[in-house]
Amino acid sequence: MAEPRGPLVNTAFFLLGATAVIGVVAYLSALFVGMIAVWPFGILGLIPLLAVIILIVVVLRDQATSKEDRYYSDNVDQ
Repeated sequence: MAEPRGPLVNTAFFLLGATAVIGVVAYLSALFVGMIAVWPFGILGLIPLLAVIILIVVVLRDQATSKEDRYYSDNVDQ
């Protein structure tokens, strides 16, 4: 069975993705503001938050630039 394609499906995926991004940014902003509000104790929360953000950026960059993953997605049948 083929996956449905078309402008409505693309619009739905765009809206879901935009909602997810906005939700994550809002949550992280509230978390950051809350940790600043309880300064100096909030620094204990900012350190792991920064570490998690750095790890997420590294993973996304590796996935976007992986030659091996691109090769398998282009050349290997499932």
